[in-house]
Amino acid sequence: MAERRTSASRRFVGRQLLSLQSTLASDNRPGLRKLSGAQRGSWRHGSYLAVMRLCLIAAAALMSGASAPAGQAAGNPTVIADWGGDYVTTDTAMARYITVEYPVNLNGGNDDARAYLPYSDTEPINPNPAGGNAYGDTYATGTSYRFYGGILFQRYDGPFGSKWAEVWDRGAPDRIYQSADATSDGWALLYWKKQDFLNGARGVTVTFDVASTLEILNYAGADGVVDNNFGQVRFVVRDGSQFYISEDFGDKTTSSGFQLTDPSTTRWAPYTPSAPYSLKFDAVNAVFAFHTFSDITAVGFYHATDQSTATNRRAGLNLERFRVSAKLQTPPIPPGYRVMLPLCVRQG
Repeated sequence: MAERRTSASRRFVGRQLLSLQSTLASDNRPGLRKLSGAQRGSWRHGSYLAVMRLCLIAAAALMSGASAPAGQAAGNPTVIADWGGDYVTTDTAMARYITVEYPVNLNGGNDDARAYLPYSDTEPINPNPAGGNAYGDTYATGTSYRFYGGILFQRYDGPFGSKWAEVWDRGAPDRIYQSADATSDGWALLYWKKQDFLNGARGVTVTFDVASTLEILNYAGADGVVDNNFGQVRFVVRDGSQFYISEDFGDKTTSSGFQLTDPSTTRWAPYTPSAPYSLKFDAVNAVFAFHTFSDITAVGFYHATDQSTATNRRAGLNLERFRVSAKLQTPPIPPGYRVMLPLCVRQG
């Protein structure tokens, strides 16, 4: 019961923080000096009430079981992204569906092909919920339904015979699915932005701690076949405005589930994708280092098949679920105030 109260308090704090901070900041605006004494008194009274409200929120969080000081992480890890479930009733194409370039020179001869869904940080890549997709039907606005990114396929010594980028209808759960015929390579970046984080996380600072996890479940390759998986999948996290990509990766040996717990114990390298299809990450020459995430603004994954030399390799990714849990930071008590249960009082 205490755990449920703590979680509810955290979510409430997240919903209220932005409006409270705006109200408090307005108390010192230059325009306030132009108001009459009565107006200033009324304005400051409103700001004082906002401060008291924030104190009471913090007190409620503490009383419900959150033991960390205000301004620090409190409670258990919170799920901030969770794609997985029944989103489509038939195989349905991703948005901005595939652009094909042929012929191009990718391996020494002008007989190769490139196909891509252009990278964008502003236009979602998930199927359009209302329909009107290249094929398929509507796309349900379920949990964490909206995601961003880009996809690139390269086929060698001939045009594409087949290629897909879709949400694959498998009842419940459906799957994120990408594939092309051999011999081909694929690169994909998909991520979920803070504006769509769950459980109040979009309104507060989000970080990781020892109990935080990133996970992918039931991960396979083309056609949903584990042995068709020639790729590696890595987690991607944006800290502020900079993406980082994990040194740890999953492959066909981790098909049932790839999980990273306590992200501070793995190493990360900066990653900078760009439009229209600059998605490739050079894992061999990348400089990986331990990193502390202080302001998480997006979470996702990167998949690539270019580390394989098999002549029958295929661009392909198929997964059932992507989920991330993290720490939500409680808002700091304004300077000059402190929590004294059962009341919030001003010091000095």
